[in-house]
Amino acid sequence: MRNLAKRVIFQTLNDKRSVALILIAPLLILTLVYFLLGDSDYVPVVVLDENAQTQLVEAFEAETLDVRLDTVDNPFGYLEDNKDVDAIFEATQKGTTITLREPSTKSSKAVREIQAALSALNPAADIEMNYVYGEEGQSTFDSFGYVFLSLFSFFFVFILSAMALVKERSGGRSNGSS
Repeated sequence: MRNLAKRVIFQTLNDKRSVALILIAPLLILTLVYFLLGDSDYVPVVVLDENAQTQLVEAFEAETLDVRLDTVDNPFGYLEDNKDVDAIFEATQKGTTITLREPSTKSSKAVREIQAALSALNPAADIEMNYVYGEEGQSTFDSFGYVFLSLFSFFFVFILSAMALVKERSGGRSNGSS
């Protein structure tokens, strides 16, 4: 068994294509995926009511937000009509409402920035956020990295097996049966 393992390891090390598929290709592909899904410098767009207090507007503008002042009667219709807006913040006598387009990374960044602005205005109203999976500020690549790693591993094992099969078949080896 040990001799067989040594023979397979030495054959693999002598085959430069296999070494490249095992080591270099996954690193290259994961690096490219990281650049596609990694951290972004996205600035969420939040709409406040035109009559919002200046302190609130200044607190929002102090954060990494693109703040727009507008009159919003129907938040859902407003978000459907304005595709570039991520969130609508409404503060009324009944309470505070944040209407988001969808539960996405952009929306969660908007919510984090709104929470930071509100806690700057009133530190006693600091909102603590807890996550069951992941952590705050986690990029898309951090979330899906494990999935990509396993998919690439299975894909390259398939490619290596196919290369070994073609090499064996093209070598003309037979098992001795007629």
